[in-house]
Amino acid sequence: MAMSSRRSAVALAVAAIVAIATPIAAPLGAQDVTLERLVGEMVDLDRLAVGPARYKTTQISSRDRRSTSPDAPHWFGNADGFGASPTPAFERVLDAPGDDGVGRYLVCDVEGPGALVRTWSAAMPGTLSVWIDGASEPWYRGPAERFLTARGAWVLRDAVGVDVGDAFRQQEANYFPVPFAKRLRIEYRGDLRERHFYHVALRRYEAGVSVRSMPSELDEVALDTVRGVLGALRTPPKPAGTRVALRFELRPGRHVVHACDGPGAVRRLRLRVEAPTEPPARDAALRGVVLRMHFDGASVAQVEAPLGDFFGAAPGVIPYGSQPMRVAPDGTMTCDFVMPFRARAAIELENTTQSPVTVVGEAIVAETPWRDDSSLYFRAGWSLAGDVTADPKRPVEVPWLVASGRPGRLVGISMTVVNPSPVPTAWGNWWGEGDEKFRIDGEVEPSWFGTGAEDYFNYAWSRPTPFAHPYCAMPHATGPGHRGYVSNVRWHVLDDVSFRRSIDTRIELLHHTRTPGVSVGVTRYWYAAPGVAETRSPLSQRDLVVPPLVPWLPVARLGSAGARFHQLEACEFSGDAVPFGAPGMSGLGGLSWQPKKAGDRFGTPLSTAEEADYRITLVMRTGPDVAAFRARVAGKPLVRVVDGRRLDPATPIDLASNGPPRLVTVAFAPVRLGIGDFFLVLEATRPGALAWDFFAVQKLPHKR
Repeated sequence: MAMSSRRSAVALAVAAIVAIATPIAAPLGAQDVTLERLVGEMVDLDRLAVGPARYKTTQISSRDRRSTSPDAPHWFGNADGFGASPTPAFERVLDAPGDDGVGRYLVCDVEGPGALVRTWSAAMPGTLSVWIDGASEPWYRGPAERFLTARGAWVLRDAVGVDVGDAFRQQEANYFPVPFAKRLRIEYRGDLRERHFYHVALRRYEAGVSVRSMPSELDEVALDTVRGVLGALRTPPKPAGTRVALRFELRPGRHVVHACDGPGAVRRLRLRVEAPTEPPARDAALRGVVLRMHFDGASVAQVEAPLGDFFGAAPGVIPYGSQPMRVAPDGTMTCDFVMPFRARAAIELENTTQSPVTVVGEAIVAETPWRDDSSLYFRAGWSLAGDVTADPKRPVEVPWLVASGRPGRLVGISMTVVNPSPVPTAWGNWWGEGDEKFRIDGEVEPSWFGTGAEDYFNYAWSRPTPFAHPYCAMPHATGPGHRGYVSNVRWHVLDDVSFRRSIDTRIELLHHTRTPGVSVGVTRYWYAAPGVAETRSPLSQRDLVVPPLVPWLPVARLGSAGARFHQLEACEFSGDAVPFGAPGMSGLGGLSWQPKKAGDRFGTPLSTAEEADYRITLVMRTGPDVAAFRARVAGKPLVRVVDGRRLDPATPIDLASNGPPRLVTVAFAPVRLGIGDFFLVLEATRPGALAWDFFAVQKLPHKR
């Protein structure tokens, strides 16, 4: 007896979850698009290697609607949801605002089969109403922020019986899919004088694709699929196939090739720099050793990128975990993107450094049929926009992927930014205010238009705290704020960006302040049919060296406007206090304090010339054995502020981290100080070490 179409969809999802190395999934068409199938696709990397896709993914956002063309004003406009925008950031005004400022606006109204695959918001008070298939009553009506960022938790309502974790909500984005057969309409009711940032990504299926709309309630079949996907997102299973041991002994200027015969698919590639082991030399090798992969004797490598950058975190060994890519603390780097080939796959490493390098690892290869009508090659390329002056008055566009001639899909972007800004606060040294813009199949106006780099990478407010989720990560931000080395990744698995003839993707480099010497390294991950042509520049020897962080002194601008920066002076302390310096620290002269026990204190002087409210911030270094502490000034407890929230002053400040050391800004709520000399006092609540770069005292304007 044949299974029902619903049971078939679940079987497809389960097959993806356990990663059975059987022939790569057939193109869409044999089964309905259902909620179960879409949820299963969240862990189905096989389907990305099959094309052409029978849908187009577009993004509707609160972008600045004045941005229409590079030949017109406002192409780099940034009025994208901050409130009081010159043009409403919606498709249409349905009801003009009343005396209370509240109006009704159209987010989208799309006809035909489709699916909502990603939403995002940083702040959107007000109400969203969502109609499916022209129903008289909305499927959802409620807080906009809840739908855009927490939809999965709302739909499931704990029905799966396990912790959903970050499967659907990943930072400020939500990936719980919503299929619709005929139509999706979303309206917003709110006050546009308030912030209203949003993204809505939709798949628009071709005519003839059958979609089963979002059910009113989830049955056990759907819930079982969700449970299986939750496990696979958290712990990607080991793919089936034959293990091929890899070892590359690379003398300077030499390359080594390992080949695998097909037809088959590389289902996992795992590599580690075995030598050198010391971080400076190892980090140089991760940028200076180039990974190339040639499938079926290709003259131009389908994969070409520095070894470390290919795996999405650089410079150096930056541990993080995601669904297709992972970096372990011991430097083992894993890629689970499926790489099919007809006859032969060649894995090549070239050493462009001046020292010998040894790389070890493995490839898991499974016998897999090649289909001339649907198999796609995996591709990845790296490019560097080096030594650029980032100027908010003269933004530039950095290309991501530009290709034409054959069908394919974009499945990921990683970016490593070297940001030498001397402003020590995220508001002031943020480099990513610019929008991503995707033109598909010869479009004049981009059908995918963003609102800022942090929004594209799923976070908000240029937040500098590292994170990692299945589809996105910020593994590295050396700080303070977004100064120094910063890396971001985003994977387009459920929301892959498909094309038939061409794709042109770019991002604006829009910095808060004019900053010379910015470098932007981009790795693009994509699939395409044989014969596609990509526009890319050759790698130069100069590109394959990590730009050093230049010496700097903090500058008082934007978030630090009016601040005075102080070198630490150990006047009263128990324990040990010694000078301290490390890469990336300012030239003010750091200090390390090692309290021996809880209750040990450290005091440094500060003075004020007038009575006022002052904001005090500490720039400190994270590490594995860092002491925890509380702070006070003039005998008053300092209240720490994190993401705009005031914490209990009794809660110890704990900067302990097993990740790479970074400089973080510990910000406190304003405190009233009179004229005179005071002590800033830290009291240890746990022994360890505290490494300080400097502290800032900022007089706040008088409020009338």
